[in-house]
Amino acid sequence: MDVPKHPHDEFFRLYFRRPELLASLLEFSLPPELTAELDLTTLAVEDGTHIDEHLREHLSDLAATVELAGPSVGATASAKVYILVEHKSYKDPWALLQLLRYMVQVWSEQRKAHPTEPLVPIIPLVVYHGSPQAVSNSFAELFPPDLPEPIQDYIPRFAAELLNLTALPDNQIPAAPAPLSAALWAMKYARTKTEKTLAALDRLAATVGKALAEEEGFDILKLYIVQASPYDPSEFIDMVNRVLQTAMLKEEAVGTAEKLIEQGKQAGRQEGRQEGKREGLQEGLERGRQKGVQEQREHTARGLLARGLSAAEIAEITGLSETEVRTIAEHEHP
Repeated sequence: MDVPKHPHDEFFRLYFRRPELLASLLEFSLPPELTAELDLTTLAVEDGTHIDEHLREHLSDLAATVELAGPSVGATASAKVYILVEHKSYKDPWALLQLLRYMVQVWSEQRKAHPTEPLVPIIPLVVYHGSPQAVSNSFAELFPPDLPEPIQDYIPRFAAELLNLTALPDNQIPAAPAPLSAALWAMKYARTKTEKTLAALDRLAATVGKALAEEEGFDILKLYIVQASPYDPSEFIDMVNRVLQTAMLKEEAVGTAEKLIEQGKQAGRQEGRQEGKREGLQEGLERGRQKGVQEQREHTARGLLARGLSAAEIAEITGLSETEVRTIAEHEHP
């Protein structure tokens, strides 16, 4: 099986689709005065798929509804708001145009379902961890800045909330809840400074113990770190042994990734020696890596099956087909 082409997007969608974790992300990302108006205990993650009038499918990274909180809700106010979260791992100057398209689709779907009701307010959030460049959260900035003032009155104006992890100082990454902290460290540094991600996980493990590795999304997290890391196998293994101090974390959190890489490395060397050429070595390394990836995905699938996840969910997390997952399940429980 191939490594996912877009590991950043897949990780974000899968990891933060749990309401309690998305709620913690929103509480960290949105202004306090805004979250004070939201009852995050009512957060309900929705299907982020939207179909336009030409039957084209658009997929926002995460979508949810949440009820308004407290006595500030007036008699004519909507009892709910809609949350749209768009994740970007690279600089995209048109991200807000993409968000606006999603917003219009949400309102269009609502109008068709409830034609007499007022539109539901939408809070857009962009989570960014790409190159260290300025990222705009103002839709008006997509237009020329020197337009005549009478023309400017016709420019749509809305702002999205922005969580720019690249620009966020390390000391502002929260230590709790641990699942949120681990994800933020991984998104910020896994593909550029993997050792910082591992060191942060070590600190979290020292605080919360084995609960970090037992957390529901940990399998998704550790696969992402391996997939996103820029280091070659030997460098990654050396880093794991050098950085991680918590024995439990080394065994439970990164041990499977280390095993995957080591299996691929050993199999690759053996096949490369048989070929006797540099090209053969490279091909053997790649075959061994693929074999290790497959074995690790099957190992992860067994763990997720034990937790009661469906074949479809496990296939989405691991990259295996649903047929492969069902075969593993049959072997585990003949």
